[in-house]
Amino acid sequence: MISPTDNGHAVLYCNLRDGYSALMYQLSRNLDCSIYRFFATLQVTEYPMNYMHILSKGRTRRLVRTMRDERGWDFWQEGPPLYFESQSIYAQRLKRLRLTANMVDEYVGYLGFGSLLALCSDSDSVALYLAQQPDQE
Repeated sequence: MISPTDNGHAVLYCNLRDGYSALMYQLSRNLDCSIYRFFATLQVTEYPMNYMHILSKGRTRRLVRTMRDERGWDFWQEGPPLYFESQSIYAQRLKRLRLTANMVDEYVGYLGFGSLLALCSDSDSVALYLAQQPDQE
């Protein structure tokens, strides 16, 4: 774990996904904290996916995702949109343009975590950016 900013957030880089989602839910619930998950891929990958997933107390607070699989592109959102989200873009006809890697990077910045793309620019592999902070409620 590293802390690339001075705002008290801890960051974990990981490229493992099996069981990882369940772990994040459990950490959020058991540590009584919010967990922010960001995922961004280049469009040139076979099955690109971009998402922002915010968990709080073991539940999804906000999820917005675009991805392509063998059936085509899919767009999904859950929870109320956050103030900085580009909601008008979510209505675009082309689902692949509703949430791009650059948009995820902007969202990361709005939440105070810096730049996902800058942190991951030295790698050719897909990266998962996780940050955790205690809930302020």
